[in-house]
Amino acid sequence: MRNDKQYRMRMKYDNEVFAMVTFCYLAIFGLMAILVTLFDMNIFNFTFWEALKSTLFSEVATGRMILLVTVGVGLVSSMITDFRILKSKKKSAST
Repeated sequence: MRNDKQYRMRMKYDNEVFAMVTFCYLAIFGLMAILVTLFDMNIFNFTFWEALKSTLFSEVATGRMILLVTVGVGLVSSMITDFRILKSKKKSAST
């Protein structure tokens, strides 16, 4: 028979770990956007907000669509990975 306190602590840990892949994906994407913005600031002598705006909004339509599709596919795949991790942990906890 399992100890209920240990089971509750394990389930709490499993719920905290659930969104780590998605969080890491968003953190990497955000840090890469900041890095590109910093490069644009130094190369083109923009302010931070001007460089960020030019990075996100001045691309031609094809470039913007490639960016949005890539971000969307990455976000969906990281969410699927998180869901599979949670599903496998629940399955192993029940056995």
